[in-house]
Amino acid sequence: MEYTIGTLFDQRAGMHPNERAIVDIPANVSLSYAELKERSDGLAKGMMSLGLESGGHVAVMAPNCPEWIILQLAAAKAGLILTNLDTTSDPGKLGYLLAGSHCQALFLAMEHWAVWEQVDKSKLNRLMHVVLFGEDAPNDALTVYDIYQRDNQISKTQLEERQNSISPHDVACLMYTSGTTGTPKGVMNTHHGLLSTCQASARNQGLGPGSLICLSVTLSHMFGCICVALTGLAAGAGLVIPSRTPEPAASLDAVEAFGCMAIYGAPTSFIAMLEQQKLRARNLSSLRTGIMAGAPCPMEVMKQVVSQLGLSNIMVGYGQTEASSWAALTLPDDPLELRVSTVGRPLPGVDIKIANPSSGESLPPGEVGEICCRGFNMVGYYNRPSATAKALDPQGWLHTGDLGAQDDAGYVRISGRLKEVIRKGGIAVMPTVVENALYRHPAVQNVQVFGVPHDRLGQEVAAWVILHGGVDCSADDLTDWCRRKLRPVEVPDHMKLVDSFPMTSLGKVQKRRLTELYAVELGRSAE
Repeated sequence: MEYTIGTLFDQRAGMHPNERAIVDIPANVSLSYAELKERSDGLAKGMMSLGLESGGHVAVMAPNCPEWIILQLAAAKAGLILTNLDTTSDPGKLGYLLAGSHCQALFLAMEHWAVWEQVDKSKLNRLMHVVLFGEDAPNDALTVYDIYQRDNQISKTQLEERQNSISPHDVACLMYTSGTTGTPKGVMNTHHGLLSTCQASARNQGLGPGSLICLSVTLSHMFGCICVALTGLAAGAGLVIPSRTPEPAASLDAVEAFGCMAIYGAPTSFIAMLEQQKLRARNLSSLRTGIMAGAPCPMEVMKQVVSQLGLSNIMVGYGQTEASSWAALTLPDDPLELRVSTVGRPLPGVDIKIANPSSGESLPPGEVGEICCRGFNMVGYYNRPSATAKALDPQGWLHTGDLGAQDDAGYVRISGRLKEVIRKGGIAVMPTVVENALYRHPAVQNVQVFGVPHDRLGQEVAAWVILHGGVDCSADDLTDWCRRKLRPVEVPDHMKLVDSFPMTSLGKVQKRRLTELYAVELGRSAE
């Protein structure tokens, strides 16, 4: 895609000005493509009037709302690099991200003002402006409406000149990793890389003008702001915002009320939707597609999503922020067996190889190794040259840290994270193998398998399980089930029934946190 984000959006707005671009249910607001273009142009000019130069850094910390998307487009038009901040950040993490990203302006939702007030601002010497979403602001702080009032200081021609000076290969955003395997790192993605993956995703889903898709994941992560929002707008589709934070019940209500054709989430999110649909059945006949991603997709969960939510064309995707989102996707017409057992084939323009984790050499089809991809990868980690060198090798391959295999037809099967493989007595145990066995038990709603330290064996296998409501099943029953389905080394040494898991704001389970919590419970060190 040899476009910039702003130029492609303007093209879509010119072709379909009256189509719905955003439907915001909480505020009962609807914006057409023409209205969204007008607001994003106005905000872009307002930011230019603040002295923000092309290549400058701005950040946003806000829940799912139209202003978030307007800012995303406006920043792209003005040549500004947008950093999306996790809305669950505490003052320490927020200060770390703002300082590390060298942000010059922070756009903030009012509900996060209290966190911002507690940030140590001594290291934020590049931050010039804090702008609040909303009309009322404490201590006469700047609001986004104040910025709109400044747009007359910049002419339409000046905005066009700025927009035309941006290259598709310029950096568009600086997204931070979750930090589950170390301190968060800022990933630099280009307009070209992001739009190329969006184009492939929109094509596979069949998105286009008139399509309405449910924004059922948070905008503060790539899944929401790129894989859903930018993909939808790049295709001319409309975004329905059900709630300020992702809520399974609200998402299903939005699908029923507006006839959304697509919905998104991690496996845990779809499990929650299945439970909500059981509690109160909605008319979901408009649903036909969407993407399940963010973690290995259990086969049994996929089958239930197809049969109970009606998502006959749901796809599974594999990607990373470092790969500009998707590296592989299934197709709607792939047989269900492939859609529940693989993450599809590489996108057009993307190469995937399976490498020996020790030597880096390519492995033959069918063998499990580290997944490496090349095509629309990041420029690198911002101000982290050593981390960049570890992730991107001299040949341009991104070393993902994920394990998988690729068959002769190119389909990729995920085995898990390289760092999550359980080493028990020198034997590798894949958590996904144990999880899939437990998902086949009729009492199991959700399960997470992880390693806990052991003095002699190195690690033991632990499983935390959430049961369906009202079922009679014990931990011993589940262990017996595993003995009949798995190799002896794979049978969990520790089985625990729980009500919930520690989660990220994207709905991904924090497996490292599970290990830490259970190690304390067992009286062991998590290191």
